[in-house]
Amino acid sequence: MLGAPTDDDAGQRPAAAAVDRPVRRDGVPRARPEKLRDGGVFPLYADLHGMPPALFTIGELDPLLDDSLFMAARRRAAGAVSELAVWPESPHGFVGMTPPAGPLAQRRINAWVKALPAIRDYRAAVSVR
Repeated sequence: MLGAPTDDDAGQRPAAAAVDRPVRRDGVPRARPEKLRDGGVFPLYADLHGMPPALFTIGELDPLLDDSLFMAARRRAAGAVSELAVWPESPHGFVGMTPPAGPLAQRRINAWVKALPAIRDYRAAVSVR
């Protein structure tokens, strides 16, 4: 489960530009320019073939929304099972917040995790064909 992942340290996403301050560089303070497109540092640029299933849970008002949209699309293009849940009128970190969206999102995430064996069985059946 991925909640509001930061995938692009360059701040090139429109939603990231909407915040008052730059999106922080997750794990890479003062990254050298050549590292900004390194798939080992920022997953948006990584080889995503063979990745396990992922559920992207993101709020519509989250400044990192575009990163989740791009990453989910890239994973799907690479053949990885990727689900995207965009929650209306929800800010960054809403999953841990009070009702209504937080608890609903938590239940959705729990149901998705419980269904993981079925997802693996489906992927195995599809790849056998």
